[in-house]
Amino acid sequence: MHAADCFLRQVGGRGLAIPRIPCQPPQPGDYAAIHPFSGSPRKNWPLDRYREIAQRLQMPVQWCAGPEESLHDAVRMDNLWDLACWLAAARLYIGNDSGITHLAAAVGTPSVAIFGPTDPAIWAPRGDNVRVIHAPLQSIEVDQVLDVTHKLLSRAPA
Repeated sequence: MHAADCFLRQVGGRGLAIPRIPCQPPQPGDYAAIHPFSGSPRKNWPLDRYREIAQRLQMPVQWCAGPEESLHDAVRMDNLWDLACWLAAARLYIGNDSGITHLAAAVGTPSVAIFGPTDPAIWAPRGDNVRVIHAPLQSIEVDQVLDVTHKLLSRAPA
């Protein structure tokens, strides 16, 4: 059972749990937000592949990182509401199995979640604008992520 469904049932809810955070950004941005980290290094797709994605995307990229994550010029926010609104303004989000990926999905940003060792049937973010790539991390290719990204953006609402 997906973790969100389990939590929903514990509070008496029924149906499919799809977390939503109504966050209205000040204005939509034309950038991709990339967060190449997670709570565990074993869940991180290689940083050099994220850098290649950033070079090949046909839009500006803004990197996102937490206070302990080493990434020059990354956006860093202490307040989760501010981070949620910043993610909501992004045209696209790409990241690992992490809380930030769930936050991007919850605000409705078209999101590509890269999953390696954890089971997306239990832990993946949910939503119409979420795509999950699940495989051993070293086997996930940049072209595969770009293909999923382009398909997602071609159907995502403007």
